[in-house]
Amino acid sequence: MTVGRVFKNIRVYYLAFIAYWGIVLFGYDTGIAGGVVSQTYFEQEFGLLNPDGSKNTARTNDVSSNVVSVLQAGAFFGALGSAPISSRLGRKWTLIAFTSVFSIGAILATVAKDKHHGLQLIYAGRVISGLGIGGISAVAPAYVSECSPKEVRGRITGLFQIMVAIGVMLSYFINYGIGINMPSGPNVWRIPFGFQLVPAGIMLLGLFTVK
Repeated sequence: MTVGRVFKNIRVYYLAFIAYWGIVLFGYDTGIAGGVVSQTYFEQEFGLLNPDGSKNTARTNDVSSNVVSVLQAGAFFGALGSAPISSRLGRKWTLIAFTSVFSIGAILATVAKDKHHGLQLIYAGRVISGLGIGGISAVAPAYVSECSPKEVRGRITGLFQIMVAIGVMLSYFINYGIGINMPSGPNVWRIPFGFQLVPAGIMLLGLFTVK
């Protein structure tokens, strides 16, 4: 691959850089929930301990599986609805819409604060985020592929799985850092859930610059 070819396709690479933040989100969201729920402070704040202060393993496992499964349920319907929506709005505006939906869900999960309504907010946020991430993961690869010339199409679309792995890696490192440096306080869940807004914001703003 020559330097000339890189610059010739620079707009395609930029498009992939923007659109694939959504794929990073897919991997990140998949990996983040289990680590958050297993934090001791989270268990205390959201009523996952027994009256004697010991860990209620069954309750914790239920919440952990629910937090993961509701995301996948939302993603299923988001991916299902992405085809008719993108046919009507186009790929770019569909991605903008689904990224906005995802951001709303991320905000809901981030602002959860206690055992009375906190879990309901997290569940609702994860479902809404799932809708967004399902639509993004279905539309983004198609959008990038359709805009890529055949010389680089395979290379660019092949980055999909790498971006998923990067997202999962980020989730593990953030959970690890929180567990080591901030083992107590609401940042235990607010930083991991709130960090979702960073790649979502980059993608949302970046899509407005793509032509």
